[in-house]
Amino acid sequence: MKFDLTLLEHSFFNVCIVFLLAIGLGFFFSSVRKFAANHNPFGAHLINYGTIPGVMHHELSHALLAFLTGAKVTEVKLFQFSHKDGALGYVSYAARGNFVFKAIQKVFASIAPILCGFISCSLLWIFVRPMTVGNTLWTVLFYYLFGCIILHMSLSKQDLKVMRSGIVVVFLLMTVIFYFTKFDLVAMILGWMQEYSTKIVN
Repeated sequence: MKFDLTLLEHSFFNVCIVFLLAIGLGFFFSSVRKFAANHNPFGAHLINYGTIPGVMHHELSHALLAFLTGAKVTEVKLFQFSHKDGALGYVSYAARGNFVFKAIQKVFASIAPILCGFISCSLLWIFVRPMTVGNTLWTVLFYYLFGCIILHMSLSKQDLKVMRSGIVVVFLLMTVIFYFTKFDLVAMILGWMQEYSTKIVN
């Protein structure tokens, strides 16, 4: 394969978009929760205790991607009512392997709630939502679960700290992978948007 500088730049740009989307979404939903906590104590309790399924999904996401990338998961707390440090739940794991594998484990385990949240919400919207049409109770339950997951697609300070230690290695690795596979996230997103807009028009 002949070296293609334009393709390399495009791959680099695509990886930038992946991380900007993941981190941006994480910051956005973290900000929503902080805003509710700072401006309305009831809102903070509602988000913390009224969206327990979202908290559990968040922690399970951390545990799942830590396990799938090769880390040793040592403890999982899906939810805790007593959280003086502000943590509604937590996952403890030990990264294993050389520095590349450890970097992969740290980065993907850290952004897991965003990745898994996007996948879960997409699957719910495509396969479950159509089955709730016409049934008020199931529709309410669907949007409740959907909302719970979205609100906890967030990044904590600890997540950012762990991710920072491996992000350069993963960034370079993903750029190489995108280069050789010619993966084009921008084209994919535009294709989805066009397909979705066509469905709405029709």
